[in-house]
Order: sequence, then structure tokens, then C-alpha cells
Amino acid sequence: MFLKERYTSVFKSLLGVFLLASLITSCTKDEFEPTGPNRLFRPTVKGEMRSNGNWIEASWQKVKGATSYTVQLSRDTFKTFDATVKVDTNFIRFEDLRWNHLYQIRVKAEAADTTMNSRYSDLGEMKSAKFPTIITPVVSEDVIDAALILRWTNSGSDVTSIKVLSPDSTLVKEVALSPTDLTNQFKRVTGLTGNTDYIVYLYSGDDIRGWENVSTKAPLVFKTGSNIVDIRGNDDPLILRQTLSGGLPSGSVVLLDRGMTYTLNSTIALSGSLTLVSGLGFGPVAEVIIDNNFDFAAGSTIDSVKFRDLTLKGVSNTGDYVFNPNVSGVTVGKIAFENCNISTFRGVSRFRGTTTVNNITYNNCIISDINDYNVLTVDDVNSKVLNFELTNSTVYKVQGLIVSRSNANSVTIDHVTFNEIPKGGAYLIYYRTSGSDNVTNGIKVHNSILGVGYNFQAGGTNVFGVGG
Repeated sequence: MFLKERYTSVFKSLLGVFLLASLITSCTKDEFEPTGPNRLFRPTVKGEMRSNGNWIEASWQKVKGATSYTVQLSRDTFKTFDATVKVDTNFIRFEDLRWNHLYQIRVKAEAADTTMNSRYSDLGEMKSAKFPTIITPVVSEDVIDAALILRWTNSGSDVTSIKVLSPDSTLVKEVALSPTDLTNQFKRVTGLTGNTDYIVYLYSGDDIRGWENVSTKAPLVFKTGSNIVDIRGNDDPLILRQTLSGGLPSGSVVLLDRGMTYTLNSTIALSGSLTLVSGLGFGPVAEVIIDNNFDFAAGSTIDSVKFRDLTLKGVSNTGDYVFNPNVSGVTVGKIAFENCNISTFRGVSRFRGTTTVNNITYNNCIISDINDYNVLTVDDVNSKVLNFELTNSTVYKVQGLIVSRSNANSVTIDHVTFNEIPKGGAYLIYYRTSGSDNVTNGIKVHNSILGVGYNFQAGGTNVFGVGG
């Protein structure tokens, strides 16, 4: 048994040696050699790419056996190429690039035998420097629908002009700069189109001193068919009076310049619908100084008169009104004050003759320093204000809210703070004529604060609520 196992083991060992010898003799020398030439190693980055202008430098580690290198420059990850350059060193500098653009660079090593060239190696990406500008970056607050403010820091040669271009480089307008502009170090550029892209360049003679990409804001939206009259950019304080005296078509919307003060020093007789509003701008709401009043043309039927985002101020609280018509046959659908600061009038609205106003509304307003003709006075039994609404507002130092000689449909007061109104001993709301002193749907006061009365001419602060 022992001898049999030993002979079996020896036989297996001899068989293994025989098979190994057969395998070695069946291979040839050629089968151990490569089937093709060895490629060069791909170049690797040495250091970082560098840019301090409209150029980019890059270097890479030398590749043994390389006789040259091909370098490619792209802005879309090598879908297209801005440049393809062959160099015999491991360094490249691309000149005259676009300012403030992101570029990618790749390189391959090349041998005398081109079949041994390496594949491309990505060296990375880098943004070229921003143009050396003296322009202060344009912020949202300096851009509106029809204008922008360009600011800069005086340095080097004096700046001389601003050019506004469309994205396809078409010149839209050129603005000369004055010594005052240089002192201010800013210029307001007007006459632009809302919701539009522009490129704004600053020049010293023919030399570009910088540029900014700017998108104007969307313009305010008004009722379809409105006649928009934009008087922004005109520094004449009488331009509003001239515009309103020129006979605007009914439905006109006049855009006033924020930060501007306008003077109305004569009566403005309205015969059609009108909206006065502060347009998009750079300062506080426009101020309108009324040294007289608005009136209506006799026989007019007017849908609405609206004041929005304005300061309305009289010259004297002994003679000026916002409205003081005394004519026949006038019907007005609505008079509305929205986000207005109203002060220094004898009365805000006084109606005589035969004028019917269906609705007067005040919302988000501050009303102050109103004398003896109150916020509303209907001073003729033949005139009517049918519905009065005052909401989200503050009223103070006013002799009275409503005094009327004729009937009405409703008075609504909601979320209003009253203080020093009415004058001592007077009514806050007074329908004063017997037989024409009814408010059909009542006087409703909700969520409001009533402070002390107005101690006008030492009349005390004790007041009455409603008379009529």
C-alpha cells in the first residue's frame, strides 16, 4: 500500500514538469514584445495658471521624448476652440483675450513619430481679469425702467462721455459729460426702454474707461389703452402745469420724477380721466405744490381722477385746496388718493355748484395741517359725494374730517389713526343741513384709534363724534 502511494506521487511530479516544458517550448520570443509603439505620457500641470489682464499663462511638466506640444484654448469646454497653438516649450501665454471670461486649456505632447503623441491633458480653467475700470458697479437701486445712474471714481484722464449700446453693439445713445458731472462723479442716463438689456461704456476721449452690463426694470403697468405721458428727466418745476394745461386726452397717466418738486400755480380744469403718479425713480416720491386747486370743466363726465405715490402740499392753509370746483353738470366716478402725503391746505376737497362724485377714497395716506374746510366739504346742497372711504391712514392736526350739506350713501373708516382732529367743540363727521343730512348705509368705523381733539386757536380738545 505504501509503495503504491509513493509511485503515484512521483508520477504526478514528472507529469507537471513535462507540461511546463511543453508550454515553454510552444511560445515564441515575439509574443512577449508590445504590439505597438509606446505613447508619450500626458503632460501634467506644474504650478497654477495665471492671469492679471486679458491674457492667461499656463505651464506644465516637460515630457521625456517630446519634441513639441499642441495647446488648445476654449470657452465652452472644448466644443469649439478660440486658439490652437504648437510650442516647443512647456509654457504658453494667450494674449488679447476677452475680459472677464472663463477659459479652459488642454495640451498634448508630440513626438518625432506622431504615432507616439500623447492624448490631451486638461490643465484646468481660469477667468481672465476684469477690465481695469473706474466705474462703480451698477446696483439695482440705480436702475429703473427708463433710466439709470452711472457712477465712477475720477482717476487718470477726465471722462468725457457715456455710450449706451444694445447687446449687438448698436449705438443707442451717447451722453456728453459736463464739469458738474465730473465733480459729482455720476450721470443720470435717461430715455431708455423698460425691461431691456444694455451695455454702458464710459469714455475718456476715444479710450474706454470701463463698461457695465445693465438690464432696465419692467415699467409700471396701467389700464390698457392709457395714454402714458412721461415727464421724468425734465428739471423744469412748471413742466407738470404746462403738461396738464395742454389738454391731455381722457385716460392719460402722467409719470412724475421721484425727488422732483413740481409747482401748479394756476387752476387746472379737468374734463377727462387723469392719473398722476410717481414713476420708478431714484429718490422720494414726487412733490406737487398746489398754489391754487384742481377744477372741473362744466358739463364734464369723468370716470376717475387718481393721485398715487405723491406728496401734495399747499402753499397756504388759508386759501389752497386740492379740489375746489364751483361749476354745473359735473359727474365724477371716483377720486382716489393712494399712498399720498397731503398737507397745508384750507381743505383737501370742497365741492360747490352741481357736482356729483360717486366715490372718494384715501388709502395708505398721511393727512395733516388742514384748516377749516376739512378733508371733505360738500358746501352746496346740489353737490354730492355719495361714498367716502378712508383706510390704512393717519390724520392729525385737522379741523374736521367731513362736513356736508347733502345726503350720502356711506362713510367707511378702517384702520385709521386720528389725533388732534377735529377742532375743539366740533364734530368729526357733520352732515349739517336738515333734510339733507342722511347717510343711507350708515357711518362705519372699524379698527381705528381716536386721539384728542385739535386745540385750534385755544379751542380745547373736547370733541363730538357725528352730527346729522
